[in-house]
Amino acid sequence: MEIKKLISILFLLQISWGFSQTDFEKGNMFYADRKFESAGKSYIAFIKEHPYDYTAYFNLGNSYFQQKKYALSLWSYEKSLLIKPNFKDAQINAKKAFEKTRQPGEWKNATHWVFRILFSVGINFWSYIAVASAILLFVGLFLYFKTFKSFLRKPLLLANSLLVIILLGSIVLSGIHYKRLNAHSYGIVIVGSSHAKVAPERQEKTAFDIPSGRRVDILQIEGEWMEVAIDGQHSGWVPTNEIAEI
Repeated sequence: MEIKKLISILFLLQISWGFSQTDFEKGNMFYADRKFESAGKSYIAFIKEHPYDYTAYFNLGNSYFQQKKYALSLWSYEKSLLIKPNFKDAQINAKKAFEKTRQPGEWKNATHWVFRILFSVGINFWSYIAVASAILLFVGLFLYFKTFKSFLRKPLLLANSLLVIILLGSIVLSGIHYKRLNAHSYGIVIVGSSHAKVAPERQEKTAFDIPSGRRVDILQIEGEWMEVAIDGQHSGWVPTNEIAEI
């Protein structure tokens, strides 16, 4: 009887543990079992709740890569690098995925090297700096106006001036980072080949073809059509479902 109770308790614990797992952990479990499609679905579910988790995008890219969906894997790595531009593993795997698409040339990080330095320190880093500097500035101003010792007022004035610069700079950088993450200014072609039209109509003449995995600039979106450009030169219209926005 005691053994049956113990088995029942262990069974209930296993069920409760299963329910407590996050979609990210489930994705890792599926990936370890080589169930790559199920792993990808779990990572996508996790990303819906945590849209700025660069590790989840990286793992999603790995699951796509194992399914030989190289354009989608490249998109996932690019999303990971948008959030954390100096993520070395994502850079390495993005190069591999790019090579698998058999495109000419070499894959390059879409983020400028300055932004790769500024925005690889964490998704909320500059917001935290802004809050911390605002608190310190409040304390500094309080001390400046309360102190009557002249030899303290000058250093306090300098410190408060520096805090103002840090506060404004961190607010600006936070705004730039947020804008980058939500701009969707470029994307990846995720179909075998996209036929860019001269106008947003299927019967229109094809301006040029865009191979799978190619990075394109998104100029504008009109309904089910998206105007894209390659290297800032050639532009054309493609269906939105053929481009994965970044």
